[in-house]
Amino acid sequence: MAVDFYYKGLMDEDELFRPYTPQQSAEKAKGSMYEAWFDALKASHWYMSMCNGDAPPTDAARECFEKFGDIRPYTFSRWWTDVGYKIFAEHTRYEDVQVRDVEATIELKYNKKTGKLNNLLIEVPMNVHPRKLKEQFAEILESHSRYFNHHNRFAESDAEVTFDRDSKLNCKTIKLWLDVYKAIEKERAKQRDGAPLHEICRQLDLRGSLFKEFGAGTVVDDEEVKQKAASAISEYYKKAQRLVANATEMRFPCVDECALITIHRRNGGAD
Repeated sequence: MAVDFYYKGLMDEDELFRPYTPQQSAEKAKGSMYEAWFDALKASHWYMSMCNGDAPPTDAARECFEKFGDIRPYTFSRWWTDVGYKIFAEHTRYEDVQVRDVEATIELKYNKKTGKLNNLLIEVPMNVHPRKLKEQFAEILESHSRYFNHHNRFAESDAEVTFDRDSKLNCKTIKLWLDVYKAIEKERAKQRDGAPLHEICRQLDLRGSLFKEFGAGTVVDDEEVKQKAASAISEYYKKAQRLVANATEMRFPCVDECALITIHRRNGGAD
């Protein structure tokens, strides 16, 4: 028997109400925050060390590895159809607001995980102005739903793995940050003294206006230009570093300070 799955993290909120098979959801999940989280873990040296058999640096990182598994041999689509579709799936079906027959026998639905009601049944008087009904409806929701307290739809998720919260961050920005992060990490692995940040900025074409006076293959000898370029790319790197660290500790998308960053600095790691 085929089983359908529901996801809060697909790009269109309307998708909440549409069930998907694992194969269908794999296609929909491309370019979504699900793939962004996968890419962040691919870029995480903390996560890769666990994949290589090293001990988890924190309990949160251990939990993340237990959920996502060894992602080294996987593309996102392959990983999704093996692992991702299960750990991100909602267990409770989403339903539209419905008009119920008052004479019908009504069975209240409970969330097996939380023990709380999934549905709230209300009686709507049809002789009241719609504006007043909306006000009363909002008051009822506020008094019965935890959603109004934290304004975080993911806090109500019953999936194994959930996003930290809705964020202004988008996949395009995250990809940019990860491209910067991976480029700098690659250069630092080759050069003890660190990467030439302004050159990485130039290679990634992040501040084209700064280098318009310098042709391809020429040396950038303007110290002010080098400093501005290095500063810009350094800021991207710091954000990406925090994003990757939090992703490894089961918080995504999040750029707050976290335990892995603290440990990294304590061990003499560079920002």
